[in-house]
Amino acid sequence: MIHCEDMFEACKKDCNECFLLFLKEEDCDPINQTSNYDNTALGIAIRCNSSKCLDIILNYISPSLKNELFTDLLFIAVGKNNADCLKILLKHGADPFSLNCNNSTLLHTSTLFDSKECLEILLNIPGMSKFMNIKNNRGNTPIEDAILNNSKECLKMLLNKLKNI
Repeated sequence: MIHCEDMFEACKKDCNECFLLFLKEEDCDPINQTSNYDNTALGIAIRCNSSKCLDIILNYISPSLKNELFTDLLFIAVGKNNADCLKILLKHGADPFSLNCNNSTLLHTSTLFDSKECLEILLNIPGMSKFMNIKNNRGNTPIEDAILNNSKECLKMLLNKLKNI
């Protein structure tokens, strides 16, 4: 347990070589062990845009655990506009068509947080245009959320995608 706070710090700084050394320690667990601030290494990787460490952690955990975590991780990455983390999650098989507990899509979340870089990635995924008409629990489509959130660039991107369908 001595080195685990250092593992979290290595993850925060996206120092993948250092992070790998801590993973070899028997008492360092990037999934279940929490830092002094109640964050796991996985949570730190997403929140700090530590894409290299995120990639290492996703290679480290089992596919069944990945599937349990993917939806939450996708929405956190998009909410923080962490395009690199979004790409890594998608590379590892995360479902970009997931809905969260509010029936919101990742498109909704992109407009809510003005996550332009992530929205650009999402709009280039084949089949994503079908999700532009999904209404969340507030009764809004992603376009309506972009208007309500004054997310002008995201609105332009969504409208351009609609024009090209």
